[in-house]
Order: sequence, then C-alpha cells, then structure tokens
Amino acid sequence: MGLSDCSHFDQIRQQNRRMIRNLMRHIPQLGKAELADISGLSFPTVSALLNELCQTGEVIVLPDSTSRGGRPAEQFTLNPLFQAAACAYIENHELFIRVCDVLGNILFEDRKRLDPGYCDEQLKNILLDIKTKYPVLSVVCLGMPGVIVSGQVTYLPDYKELQGLDLQSFLKKALLVHVSIENDVNVLVFAEREKWPDLVHIFYGTNCPGSGILLDGQIVHGSSGCAGELEYLPFEYKGHAITFAGKLSRIAEDYRSPEHSRKRKNELISCIARAAASFVCVINPPDIALSGFDLTDEDTPDLGLALAKLLPAARCPVFHIVNEVDDLYQSGLLQIAMDYWKSK
Repeated sequence: MGLSDCSHFDQIRQQNRRMIRNLMRHIPQLGKAELADISGLSFPTVSALLNELCQTGEVIVLPDSTSRGGRPAEQFTLNPLFQAAACAYIENHELFIRVCDVLGNILFEDRKRLDPGYCDEQLKNILLDIKTKYPVLSVVCLGMPGVIVSGQVTYLPDYKELQGLDLQSFLKKALLVHVSIENDVNVLVFAEREKWPDLVHIFYGTNCPGSGILLDGQIVHGSSGCAGELEYLPFEYKGHAITFAGKLSRIAEDYRSPEHSRKRKNELISCIARAAASFVCVINPPDIALSGFDLTDEDTPDLGLALAKLLPAARCPVFHIVNEVDDLYQSGLLQIAMDYWKSK
C-alpha cells in the first residue's frame, strides 16, 4: 500500500469517526447495531471505531446497558467530560464566563472585572486559571464588542491595548488550545442560524449600533471584517448630516422626558426602518431581528408600516424583537465550540 493509499484510508477513518461522534451528540445512547444501521457503516467498522473511542476515553460504555432478552447489548455514549469549552464575552468592562462539557452542560459560571490598560494579561491569566481547574479544556470561544479580523482586534475603543493585537494567537500560545474570537452580534446570529438562516440582527448597545448578517447560515464578515458595523451609516437629523449612532443618541436625548415617549418611539421606529431599508436594498433578507432598542412585539406592525413607506411592501422582511440576548450570546459561543468539536 502506497503513501497516498494510507493517507486516503486515514481520511476515511477520520470521517467515519467524526460521523459516529456526531451521531452520538444527537442520540444520548446507542448500541453498535443501531449505530451501524443509522450511519450506514458495517458492524465491524462501527465496532472497531467504538473500541478506539473507548480507549481514548471519548466514548464510555453505560453501566446499566440492558436488552429485552438474552445477553445485554452494550450501550455507548459520549463521555461528557472528555473535553470542555470556555465560552466568554466582554461587556461593560466585565468578562462573563461559562465552562461547558461536550454535551453543552454548564460546569462553571463566573464574571470578572477587566480593567482597561492591561486587559490582555488579565484575560490570559483568567483563562489560564480556568484551564488549571479544567485540564480537559480544548477550546476557548470569546465574544467582543468590536471588529475582529482573523483573530486580530482591529477596532475596540474601550481597550486600546488590544488594538492591532492578534489576540487569537496570543491566547492560543498561552493556553495551547483552539481559540475562536468573534464580534458580539455575529455570535448572536450564530445562535439563530437554524431558526433564521438568512437574517440581519440589528443590535443597539452602549450607544453603538451594529448588526450580524447571515446568508445561507453563514456569517458575512466583509473584506475588512466590518460588514454589519452600522456606526457610520449616514443619516440626516434636523437638516444636518449625522451618523446612525449619532441619530439614535439624539433621539434619546431630545425625547427623554416621559411625555415625549410616544414621539421618541415613533422617531426610533422611523430610524430603524431606514436602516433596515439599506439591508433590504442590498441583500433582501426575509427576517430582521432587533435587540437593545427597548421595543416589544407590539411594535412590529409599526416597524412594518414604516418600512413599507420606503419600499414596496412585497420586499419587506418580517421583524422580530429579541430582548433576551444574554442566553442567546452564550448559546452562540457554545455553537461555535460545538462546530469546532464536530469538525475534528
């Protein structure tokens, strides 16, 4: 057998191992015969693969394996503690951390203060401490409120020490595990890709609007990683040119008194509709999700009417209000970790 034949054999074996592993993620326990039937692989192939996975500790035999008669058929399941993922995100100078096992079960949660000036070293030390507590840590997924290009921080105003830093390589070298770093709103849409595979999610947080864009379930980053960065989207306010971020701030300032709440909401809805129209004209998404604007599901008809004043009604997407973003954020980070595990 030549080298090319060996390489091909190893690739097939790796693909089969990946298939078995991913089937067991969706079905809690399976026997060899069931795995062979579902996967389409032969019984001897499945048996050999399971033996390998059991030897490495990735798969375990359930102690209470039973059958309806005769000799009990062994039942196999993934070992949830074979690997762990640290899912963390930065918000308002704090790091919110969650450690999960390979099935997504939460092992640990915490939050730590991050001080501007030496955030890079703080972040490294916090994650090193987690790795000490969880030696099976194999992946770190980090969400950040800035522009990230291939793991490099190109825009993050609150942490100037990270500007231009290849944070992914910095952490990977320190932790010796896979590291994935993504913009915060992109993480949100990552969690929504099965529900809305073609989606624009517009998020307004800390006075800065941004969006995540999904096309065919894939995040759109753009050539410089700035796709969806809405801060400088041009608008007009009282006859003067202004950015989207500036207009949102002016609306909040000019109509902050309780008696102007209805006027404020109308102005806000009109402003969001114009931002949404930009997306409709370029990528024509069927769904647009909104977070951080203090809106409710009752406001979606008004959003639709405001957009229909700018565009033909047939082109208008469906608006969705998504206010519970913390769990969605963590779910997106976990999905990124799961994708990494599934690819191995």
